[in-house]
Amino acid sequence: MTDRGAARVVVRGLGKDFGDLRAVHDVDLTLRSGTVTGLVGPNGAGKSTTIGALVALVRPTRGTVVIDSHDVVRDGARALAGVGYLPSVFVGRAASTARRYLDDLARLRRLSLTTTIGTLAERLRLDLDQPIGHMSHGTRQKVGVVQAFMHEPTVLLLDEPTTGLDPLVQDQLWQMVDERRDAGAAVLLSSHVMSEVQRAADDVAMMSDGLIVLADSMLELTRRRSTRLELRVLSPPLLPVLRGIPGVRHASVSGHQVEVDMTGPTSELFTVLAPHGIESVTCHDDDLAAVFADLCGTPTEREKP
Repeated sequence: MTDRGAARVVVRGLGKDFGDLRAVHDVDLTLRSGTVTGLVGPNGAGKSTTIGALVALVRPTRGTVVIDSHDVVRDGARALAGVGYLPSVFVGRAASTARRYLDDLARLRRLSLTTTIGTLAERLRLDLDQPIGHMSHGTRQKVGVVQAFMHEPTVLLLDEPTTGLDPLVQDQLWQMVDERRDAGAAVLLSSHVMSEVQRAADDVAMMSDGLIVLADSMLELTRRRSTRLELRVLSPPLLPVLRGIPGVRHASVSGHQVEVDMTGPTSELFTVLAPHGIESVTCHDDDLAAVFADLCGTPTEREKP
């Protein structure tokens, strides 16, 4: 088994053009064993095109994708042998029942997965004997989840995986993602829903207009988050003093009301304000969406007019 933290997927200089449209620009990305990497960004950022290149559904215009030491373009069968892939809209084979479809996939992989398929279907509350063509979108997506997980993949690629899934099934999905990570798999989770990524990811790559604009650990991104503090004090402090505190991005004083936006630790702020008599404190932490908005120059909700 690959050591935890070892690179399982290495993407270098990946680019994809559709005619004159450059959909993906020179993407570098490394997915490591035992980690979940969140690929985040708005719709149209290039996330699905990037994942499509990882599973050989999109042929890169330039660059390389290597999975477990095998190039996806030159040696796709070996590169994709241990990969589980869930598209945002799973289709399947309309005329087959879920059971027949999944059994056929298992035979193609030369694996006996009857028990595993049944266990996953039970967790997701999936009727295996219903024809796929008669299923709702959400139920078809459950079939997609089973086919992505059933062979215990060492690399798991999830493109907007919760589309159409009800909250209880989403909870099961996140448990399954945690289990694969704990077993040493490298997981890539693409989503424009920042709360999903915050819940699941160890590392984050932020994508905008086909570019990776930031790649870092969730811990480091959390440290970048802005904290907005609203304080009521007995005597107002001097505004220049507040603005001189390390990490303060914005400060305002109106009578006994103080508002401060800052990153990093708040201990020095409270040290400065303590002699002014702090009566109350309200804290608002920005989420990952606000970090992304700051990077891309997009106003956050509280900044919009």
